[in-house]
Amino acid sequence: MIQLEELYRDYKDRIEGFIRRMVRDTALAQDLTQETFIRAQKGLKDFRGESSPLTWLFRIANNLCLDHLRKEKGRGLMIDFFEYLDNRDHGAEESGKNEESDQQVHLLEQREMSECVQEFVDRLPETYRSVMVLYYLEGFSIEEIAGILGASSVSTRVRLHRAREELRVLLEEGCDFCHDERDVFVCTRKEKDDG
Repeated sequence: MIQLEELYRDYKDRIEGFIRRMVRDTALAQDLTQETFIRAQKGLKDFRGESSPLTWLFRIANNLCLDHLRKEKGRGLMIDFFEYLDNRDHGAEESGKNEESDQQVHLLEQREMSECVQEFVDRLPETYRSVMVLYYLEGFSIEEIAGILGASSVSTRVRLHRAREELRVLLEEGCDFCHDERDVFVCTRKEKDDG
């Protein structure tokens, strides 16, 4: 029999990280993480082991996030896919002043690109955002995501494909991507036609 304390110890940080990326609010993520484990405790007796405990917990967390996002839709709570990527570089050691300056410029450009792309990611429906976070950031397989979402593998694969396609279309309509003079991949916002 699975013990809640063991699940909490093993998976709390991963569940909280997922929720934080979904709602972009640390305090709210902590609350929803607690609620995830409260619901897990209530449902533990009904857990039949048809999926892994981690998949089951992510399903509870995903449902809580989607419920919250639907309620708060007008407030603009969104996923920050690229905050994760930005934060990976902050611990890098720098050796020289020029390297440090180049690194700072690179981080600034990366952050600007992330913010630009984020605006388009924010426009995706919550169900598309969640499947992208689960796949690209949490590293779940299509089959595991299907279990979390309570959907078939085929429909999950289709949902991920549609999410990527919708994001691609939004980006193509709103941004130009190219390599600058330093051969760095950059994004520039397209000018809007007001006429």
